[in-house]
Amino acid sequence: MLPDLAGVSEAERRSLARMGVRTTDDLLWRLPRRHVQRDHLTPLAEARDGVPGAFVARVARMGQFRRGKLHVMRVDLEDGTGRATLFRFNRPYEAPKFFPGAVLLLADTPERGRTAIRFGGQGATIESLDGDDARRLDAGEVLSLYRATETLPQARSRALARQALAAAPGEAADPLPGDLRERQNLVPLADALRGAHTPGDWAEWERARRRLVFEQHFLLQAAIGRDRIALARIRKGRAYTVDGARLGRFRAGLPWPLTGAQSRAIGEILADLARPQPMNRLLQGDVGSGKTAVAAAAIAAAADSGYQSAVMAPTEILAEQHF
Repeated sequence: MLPDLAGVSEAERRSLARMGVRTTDDLLWRLPRRHVQRDHLTPLAEARDGVPGAFVARVARMGQFRRGKLHVMRVDLEDGTGRATLFRFNRPYEAPKFFPGAVLLLADTPERGRTAIRFGGQGATIESLDGDDARRLDAGEVLSLYRATETLPQARSRALARQALAAAPGEAADPLPGDLRERQNLVPLADALRGAHTPGDWAEWERARRRLVFEQHFLLQAAIGRDRIALARIRKGRAYTVDGARLGRFRAGLPWPLTGAQSRAIGEILADLARPQPMNRLLQGDVGSGKTAVAAAAIAAAADSGYQSAVMAPTEILAEQHF
């Protein structure tokens, strides 16, 4: 449990609990939101219009004003190579982090005007960095950044992660078999967690990221495969008729010929309906590609077998169009 870690205050435990972190193991899996290194940052002087990037800059000054009902914050930034202006709209609660001298990590797509670089897109993300963060970046370290709260600033989050790593067993239980890791050139789980929280360099973080991403997808595919095997053992009791009169009339009554893709999709669905196992299928296609016609063919086959069907639509307009 977290109380076993030295120096965890009650306020910190409450803050972590709100994020679902209650044990040391949970803390290990509270992975950083992002990583940054000086080599992967773009100086303001090299910011290019419309090209997204990550920037670290210091707040020179901040001003607030209203334009009608719009609350505007203008934050002047500098990084030693150039200057830029950050605009934030209707976010007065962010004002405390834009004090002069504050260091910000900004991920955004800049707009370069005739005289200035401007930030403030809807997708901009801003992280506050403390003095320790800035020193680590200047020293060339890879900086792990977590979801920060009032009681858990970045430096404290990193300290807790280091404590959790020290308290964890040397070899964490690894869900991936050793031979699979070897074939895929993946590091063990314990090394991946260490590389995610405290990478010595960017290459170590990339190895950790590759391992953790592979595991996530592998376990998802294994679960899907397990469910598919279980589904194949279920008997629904009746196979549908797939060559009945209603389906024939539906096909003959279409005012256009089916495309090859539509015909293939209908054929695969009808083959599933003809089996005694339940069908588990997702039909995917662009707008106007004929998904409704394919679904209607399946409905006709169900009707030939004496069954009703339900057609669900996400909007009232689409429901009316179907009707």
